[in-house]
Amino acid sequence: MSKEIDLTGKRFGRLVVLKKTGKLICGRSVYFCKCGVCERFVKVMRHNVKRIGNEKCRCYKKNVSARKVNASVEHPSRLYFKWENMHQRCEDKGHIHYELYGGNNPPITVCEEWKEFASFRLWSFQNGYMSNTNYCLSRLDDSKGYSPTNCEFISKEKNASKIMERSEVNKMEKKLFGEIEKDSTQKIKISLKEFKEMEFIDIRVFFSPTDGARDDFIPTKRGITLRVEQLKEFEKIISLVVQELA
Repeated sequence: MSKEIDLTGKRFGRLVVLKKTGKLICGRSVYFCKCGVCERFVKVMRHNVKRIGNEKCRCYKKNVSARKVNASVEHPSRLYFKWENMHQRCEDKGHIHYELYGGNNPPITVCEEWKEFASFRLWSFQNGYMSNTNYCLSRLDDSKGYSPTNCEFISKEKNASKIMERSEVNKMEKKLFGEIEKDSTQKIKISLKEFKEMEFIDIRVFFSPTDGARDDFIPTKRGITLRVEQLKEFEKIISLVVQELA
């Protein structure tokens, strides 16, 4: 039986794992955690820390419950999840992209009008959204927040093109370390990039809309960005994976 990896000191969403309680439930460890948002303490079983750990905290439940009440006009729906994700990126400190939105300087916010799903839903259908298409919500000015005057719905193709342009303007690739080809339409690029005078390691899937016929690979949302100081921890985890599979 493999040795259980200690989660002490690690962060999962908004929860920071402080220590083991010494108790076992059904043979599984229980951890003492602290919410990084409201600073409350909760006890969570090990296998739930990653999966539903954030839901154990009251501030998360309060956040979600409030939005569900506002969303009672239509829930769940594809449009509802776009609205929900917009709020999480800007307001949930435990969200994976919070630093690029709510934690940005200046922060990206959601206007008061769109705090309620009904208002967002009405604006969406009046401004090009169709429930049978997977349109993307996009900001006209990336330095400003989400509001009726700064947003539009665009096709996935146009959004991919916009992401590529934004990547060229805001994220300068300083060095490409290598590429891994997945298939004729996808490849993984590992590179050193600079964003707002900070260096990052970017590991990202690139996609070719022409089936690789031309060198027109564009970045997708699938990937991770690591700060330079996170590399040692990342290297440790990769080493453990290599040892396990050897």
